[in-house]
Amino acid sequence: MTICIGILASDGIVIAADAQETDTYFKRSTQKIMTWHTSGNADGPPRNPAACVVAGAGDGQFVDAFTSELIDGLRAEMTISDFESYSSKKVQDFYRAHVQPLLKVEPNCDFSVVVGAYFQNMTRLYKSYRTSFQRVHALAAAIGIGQQYALQTLEEYPYSDVRHVEITAAAVISSTKDCIEGCGKYTDIVSIRNPIVVPDKDHGSRLEAHPNFLTLVPSKKIALWEKSFSETWRQKQSKLYAELIEEELWLSDPQTSEDEKPSDV
Repeated sequence: MTICIGILASDGIVIAADAQETDTYFKRSTQKIMTWHTSGNADGPPRNPAACVVAGAGDGQFVDAFTSELIDGLRAEMTISDFESYSSKKVQDFYRAHVQPLLKVEPNCDFSVVVGAYFQNMTRLYKSYRTSFQRVHALAAAIGIGQQYALQTLEEYPYSDVRHVEITAAAVISSTKDCIEGCGKYTDIVSIRNPIVVPDKDHGSRLEAHPNFLTLVPSKKIALWEKSFSETWRQKQSKLYAELIEEELWLSDPQTSEDEKPSDV
């Protein structure tokens, strides 16, 4: 019972999730996005930067156990192909060992993940479904009970760079929490930025990790965005709908007088 989304920005990947976990009777908050990364120093990013962001939906214990197993085996020297092969095998092995044996007695037991990865100056977005682990080539992926609503809502927003997409992700998660039972509590957003091109006196230019290649959006900033969504965005949206309705009435009724003509038509 959750909503997790991954969005491809022009300069990276944004992953967002709600925090509500629900059993039969009780709702509680839990962190659904886990991160792994190589350590840097005071001068900037690490010499061999690598990062992995995992957001999970489904049975919370399965998600936690799988994420722990996945992260334990990550290494900075992996290529993106190494990571893909490693993660695909992890998904298959974990699902067959722990989930499939229970499906006959617990048909609703399941889990899935959305994963953002950065290895060897390459970023990719992935999504699991049962035993499969596939790269996402579409602009966005979603998992959890709110996935269809979130994907439909995402179609209403333009995509651009990470800074803009972070706000888009917050807006989509906020709307999903409002409309889909089982989604709620606070929102987490983590971003991975693509490498940047820097001048090189010997080779002209080279790829280098962004100084902030892995970032967590502060919870206070997300709370302010959500306040703006409810207090400002919705009012402006309602006003726009009213203006569009008046415009359609005028366009569809040739008897409408000039005095009733909308000012912007």
